[in-house]
Amino acid sequence: MESLTRSTSWLLRAVVLLSAYLLAFAAAAQPIVRFDTVGLSDDLGGPEILTRPQLNRRGDVLIASQRALYLRPAGASLRRLARQSFSRDPEPGDFSALRAVRLSDEGRVFGRFDSTGFTGSQPTGIYATGASGALDLLVGVGEPVVGSDATIDFLLGANDLEAGVLDLAASIRAPSLFPHRFGRDYGTAGALLTRDPAGALRLVTREGLAAPGTDGSFSRLGASSAIGEGRLLLHANVDRGIFPGATPGFWLYDRAGNGSLVALAGDAAPGATGMFLRPIVQSDGAEGFTLVSDLLGSGDPARDAGIWQDRGSGFALRVLEGDPAPGTGGVFGEFPGNPFESAALAGRLAFKAALVRGVGGVTDADDEGLWAQDPDGEGFSLMLRKGQDVDGLAPGDVVGAVGAWDFTDDGRIIAQADVSSGTDASVDTGDALLRIDPDPDRGSASVLLATGDTIEVATGDVRTLAAIDVSALGFTSSRIAFRADFEDRSSGIIVAIVPEPGTASLLCVGLVLLARCRRRGFAARSAIR
Repeated sequence: MESLTRSTSWLLRAVVLLSAYLLAFAAAAQPIVRFDTVGLSDDLGGPEILTRPQLNRRGDVLIASQRALYLRPAGASLRRLARQSFSRDPEPGDFSALRAVRLSDEGRVFGRFDSTGFTGSQPTGIYATGASGALDLLVGVGEPVVGSDATIDFLLGANDLEAGVLDLAASIRAPSLFPHRFGRDYGTAGALLTRDPAGALRLVTREGLAAPGTDGSFSRLGASSAIGEGRLLLHANVDRGIFPGATPGFWLYDRAGNGSLVALAGDAAPGATGMFLRPIVQSDGAEGFTLVSDLLGSGDPARDAGIWQDRGSGFALRVLEGDPAPGTGGVFGEFPGNPFESAALAGRLAFKAALVRGVGGVTDADDEGLWAQDPDGEGFSLMLRKGQDVDGLAPGDVVGAVGAWDFTDDGRIIAQADVSSGTDASVDTGDALLRIDPDPDRGSASVLLATGDTIEVATGDVRTLAAIDVSALGFTSSRIAFRADFEDRSSGIIVAIVPEPGTASLLCVGLVLLARCRRRGFAARSAIR
């Protein structure tokens, strides 16, 4: 009996080991990144200039070209939603302009579409895809605002659409609010509005109303964004403060019109000398905010910008220009971007920053990087640095300037970066998509895709990548939608399907084999499909 038990135990071990080897062999034989071709320029009515696609959590992909708008719902075929046209005989879906079009997580496409102006054309308005999949008019010019005599005068754009609630920016016209002295004309004002699922338009706030937390009124409304739980973060100017008539700030509103001040130019900068000059506030992905601003009155041009966080008890300084930059031996220079390149997930902050050349041996070949907040929230760690040799790049190549980047839902970072020669940073050798794990104990940066790789865009149709273009609206935890330019001068929209992090151990053999092939210059890239 004991002998039988031992034999069974050894047999089970042998089966487990054989299964592990077979799985590892399969992992090595299978591609690490799979590709899904959404659409090619030569299939979209001839040569098209395709823009960077949008991707949502459901897997829907939105493509804007030079002349049309396309949607590929998850599991369905690509179809045209709208076309830019100036035909005197307009068809349904013909518009003169498609402006600031977005794809919601619910799979609805929405934005401002302008009429062609010809008889039979659809009117200018905010449209969104409905149950039928066609674009339906949600808000048009002349529509009334509930509770007032105001009407829509001009539509600026749609900000967010979630659960049937639309947030939008518009110019409104109202005789009782803006009377003209001759009694026949009246002015307009920018407004932030919300449309409920029943179609009623309600005012959140407008230019001319009191700006909460100040002794002034709004002189100009800027962009707003929905940050969850019915909250809207509004960027606006007030007519008082350090810039008379145009002091910038940020306010938090609910859709009922209740607002509070988040930050205003002229506020004292906690932990630093001086005051906020042009604060830029973003949600931190949880309940708080991040803020970046240059400083007025710092007295030191080398320390006149910083990053702050508010986790419910007010803004606290996290990083100041001139502070030591972790992982580099240098110090932080400016925080580049327009207005600032940062991202946050569940309260965790990441940012891009420049390094001061000449300090700590920093040169123009390594004067930029990405940093992410440590899990304890107390410090920052270097994630990626210009000039860094990342596993998966061709021999002699290094990371150059970082382009679009953002957190994915699983807490990792996807980044597009230029690739340059390790011996001459001015020599650009291509582009790469990188995945970065911000937790030091789980790994670092690795290449998902690079120019020179080949993609099978259709059965038997293999093309070589010449350029990669992606935006932060094209990332999820396991998919990246990007525009690919190929060496044959064609282009297309491709979705890269990235293995879930949990499969890393299973794929380790394949990763090692591919990395070796890439570093030795073998044709491993052509095996990536």
